Amino acid sequence: MTENKTLSRQELYKLVWEKPMTKLAKEFNLSDQGLAKICKKFDVPRPPRGYWAKLEVGKKVIQEKLPEKKAGTPETIVIYVRSETQPKPEKEPRLEIEAKIPQEIAIPDTLRSAHPIVKGWIEKHRLKQAKRRADSREWRIGWHSMPLLDLSERDLYRLRVTSAFLKISEKEGVTIEKSWAKGALTLIVEDEKVEVVILEKMIKTYGQDNDDIKNWSAYADCYQSGLRPSGFLRFEIKTYVPDIARGPWIETKTHKAEKILPTLVEETLRAGPALVKRKKEWEEAERRRQKEAMERLRLQQAKELDDKRWATFMAMCTDADSAEKLRAFIERLKVKLAVEGDIQVGDLNLSEWIAWAEQRTRQLDPFEQSLEDLFGNIAQTKHYSF
Repeated sequence: MTENKTLSRQELYKLVWEKPMTKLAKEFNLSDQGLAKICKKFDVPRPPRGYWAKLEVGKKVIQEKLPEKKAGTPETIVIYVRSETQPKPEKEPRLEIEAKIPQEIAIPDTLRSAHPIVKGWIEKHRLKQAKRRADSREWRIGWHSMPLLDLSERDLYRLRVTSAFLKISEKEGVTIEKSWAKGALTLIVEDEKVEVVILEKMIKTYGQDNDDIKNWSAYADCYQSGLRPSGFLRFEIKTYVPDIARGPWIETKTHKAEKILPTLVEETLRAGPALVKRKKEWEEAERRRQKEAMERLRLQQAKELDDKRWATFMAMCTDADSAEKLRAFIERLKVKLAVEGDIQVGDLNLSEWIAWAEQRTRQLDPFEQSLEDLFGNIAQTKHYSF
């Protein structure tokens, strides 16, 4: 809750020179910088540095006078005084998951019982190697016929880790929608897509010779050139999901994949409900936005309709004034007709011309109709009418 403190420049000037800015700012529940900005905006001078220290020890000090108000400066100063500090909103508790993930997930030593997706990657690589060899024997020269490297130790390790991750994820109800041998996975968690990567952590070479590491992986072309493998894996949830940890988590000598995978699995399982929750919040916000937009449109149309009705009413008022003036004018014409006589002008006599003017005046005058008809015409006005 906030209260408005209204002061004149003179009152603020007096307060500023009666007590230090820090104390005065606390009374307004402002920072001293915030109060200083207000003084600057309204051209209220403040005590210089050291003013209060000199005053305390009895030294002579000079109080700067309040200058004349500049043109355009408001007469009053409104300071919003917060009566109480607003409590910080409580952080929402982390989404709980039913799965009980072990603190460590064992990484198999071989790929004999690897996840089917990982086996598929290995088989695809083997077939691609065989095709390259066949193309080479048939003298098909080109980049597409260059020999394909065998899976390296780093590749095999990453595949074993990925296999372990896929197995335990599927066990907890996760569906694998897409997968790439380079280490990118698209998972479905509670009908929501979650992108996860398990890749080699790369580091800069800083001028080191890359000849000894150029064959470190059969998928080296998937990594940025000029980098070399660190010997550790990087785990990350690429999909932006609020309220969960997304990484990246990097292996170290003491914190290997066995200890990182449980966290990756847990946060992946949390990602689904978090995305569902965010989707519902977005949908609710969109419904509110549409409702507010419809209400604004309704109010706008109501105002336009009211403005058009009022314009019609004002036009009637103008017509009534005009009719009154016209009748006075016609009466003077009748007096003149009695003096000059009725003669023909054009295709009508003067009396007929006057009768024509009277008829048009009656058509113009809104008082020639009942109030019901008068306001009935206004009621028929539509907001889209012209």
